[in-house]
Amino acid sequence: MTARTIIERALSYLYTYDNGTNEVIFNDRYYGEHVSGDRFPWCCAFIWCIFDECGASDLFYDGKRTAYCPTVHQWGKEKGLIVPTS
Repeated sequence: MTARTIIERALSYLYTYDNGTNEVIFNDRYYGEHVSGDRFPWCCAFIWCIFDECGASDLFYDGKRTAYCPTVHQWGKEKGLIVPTS
């Protein structure tokens, strides 16, 4: 698996939108059922789905599941994967 493959897969979903409902295929895949609403932001579910579709689930959050961005950010900090902004 290459970073290019993962990025190209993510780009294949360019222009996916939710009309403010969080009603997208990524949430349905992540939760295993149709969900929508404010309780289901899909930013992290989208990334999880991309890695899963590419057969690279083990590279995302050590193969575990989370749909909460701060959890992934903390994991990245602990692993030394966060690039400083300054």
